[in-house]
Amino acid sequence: MQEMEQNKSFVAVVKLTCTHFEKKCFELNTHRKKEKVKDFETKQKKRNKKEKNKKKSKPFKRKFEKQREKKTKTKHNKEKKHPQTYQIHI
Repeated sequence: MQEMEQNKSFVAVVKLTCTHFEKKCFELNTHRKKEKVKDFETKQKKRNKKEKNKKKSKPFKRKFEKQREKKTKTKHNKEKKHPQTYQIHI
């Protein structure tokens, strides 16, 4: 009988430690999940920023390309407007 009682108490202790361990595991897992979610959110934010910057940079580059085209056009026009030889009308 005494052995049975000792075994029961031992089983009870083991069960308590198991539940404690399970709680710790659960807390750790939830903490890790939260960290993963935070990491994912920060990565997502960074991706969104990069995409926004790409979208912003494209029209900006286009503007510069247009300006370059205009500059080259004006240079050609200036050369045409002011030739080396002048015609004098009398």
